[in-house]
Amino acid sequence: RHALEFGTGKATLAEVMAGIREAKKTRVLLPVGDRRFTTTKAIVSESETVAAMRRGQGRARPIAPIESARRSAQEHGLATDQTDAAVFILTSKDRVVGVQGYAGTGKTHMLRVVREVAERAGFAVRGFAPSATAARVLQQDAGIVSDTLSKHLLEIAKESKPWQSETELWVVDEASMMSTDQARALVSA
Repeated sequence: RHALEFGTGKATLAEVMAGIREAKKTRVLLPVGDRRFTTTKAIVSESETVAAMRRGQGRARPIAPIESARRSAQEHGLATDQTDAAVFILTSKDRVVGVQGYAGTGKTHMLRVVREVAERAGFAVRGFAPSATAARVLQQDAGIVSDTLSKHLLEIAKESKPWQSETELWVVDEASMMSTDQARALVSA
């Protein structure tokens, strides 16, 4: 489907199918289930991302003690799930943590509390999102100074130095919209 969309007016269905057969034969495309494929490049990128995340496990200092984090969340009127997510973020010793929530469940409100606690603890909080619109919403609703993920990654590449700040909290909104290469670059920074 993607090949046909990309090749509209340039390739016929028969040509696309022949190309897929050849890519499978030469192992450019690798099967990952019924009628789906991936590439060696994608597998390598995903493996590097997971390895970088694992290297960061247990290597960060928590932003706040558990009692303080829970008290702050409750004082701000967070629901139980929101409190659990805020406490998870604020007390983690891992460099990368993920919080998944459906639209309208109060993730942004929870992140506002996380930002306030982190800033009180001396952390600089920065937000990133795949689109300018999502970055603007994160900044307006959670009060987290935010920019696009692409701009941030370009800045990292220009500086040619890894992220080493132990007092900086990065919040990525809409992380599921990141490309594999963006995720690898971010967690490897």
